[in-house]
Amino acid sequence: MAYKILLTEQVSDLAVQLASDFEVLTFSLPALGRDRPLQDAKSLSAYFERYNPSLVINTLSGATDLIGIELLGELCQQHNTPLLHVSSVDVFDPGLEGAAALENDSPTASHSRGLALIAAEHTVAQVPRHIILRLPYLTSATHGSWLDQLCRALLHADQLCVSESHRLDPISLQEASRVIVALSQQILCGAENWGILHLHSADTCSEAELADHLVRFFKKSQLATALLDPIKGPSNWLPPRGVLGGQRVTDQFGVQLRSWRNGLRSQVELCLEQQRQGELF
Repeated sequence: MAYKILLTEQVSDLAVQLASDFEVLTFSLPALGRDRPLQDAKSLSAYFERYNPSLVINTLSGATDLIGIELLGELCQQHNTPLLHVSSVDVFDPGLEGAAALENDSPTASHSRGLALIAAEHTVAQVPRHIILRLPYLTSATHGSWLDQLCRALLHADQLCVSESHRLDPISLQEASRVIVALSQQILCGAENWGILHLHSADTCSEAELADHLVRFFKKSQLATALLDPIKGPSNWLPPRGVLGGQRVTDQFGVQLRSWRNGLRSQVELCLEQQRQGELF
């Protein structure tokens, strides 16, 4: 019998990718409903009673779903169900240049999104069998994503200011899903490594370095690009954000961290294809 996994939503890019990756394996994903809110306590309780999921993966940020996350935590405790909660580097205020946040560092965010994420993490931490997986920026070809916006700026602007100080540790959407699937498989096989994990690229880059990498790719494809104007200050278009550090995801689950370049080309190619399609219609 296939393991049953509850995805708390199937709308976000990450949830859609997870659903696709799980379905090609021997897992069952009984539908909770794409648009049904977690606050629907009756439906969520009925789901647990009917399907008795082996694992719950929560990809809701907590910004507007804290009540639902509290209910989810209570049900996981009642049924002794492991809960894998996806969180974000946004629980930390940007640190000093060169400093990465580690798993045992206390969250420091003072903005509304960060405070909501911290509250959600605190709720999840009450579940005995839980993992809080914090993610950095995800590279995704989705229209309007930060990578899509950067590609558009590089291809349509004459000149673009890029920061040499703003550090990034991005991973691809597919890499995040791959790791979550791997963690899930190990949990369902009896792994008891609960707590906080940080997933991040093996190496960091500056915004200017990332932009230069993309420009080189575009030029190889014979595309005209903006002239880069490196600046020492903060980014002009990305919000201040820290980077993640730590090795628990490797030490406890054997996940090998990959370079920020991994998977980037395929996402950029998708961005270009989508932009071309948009110009045709």
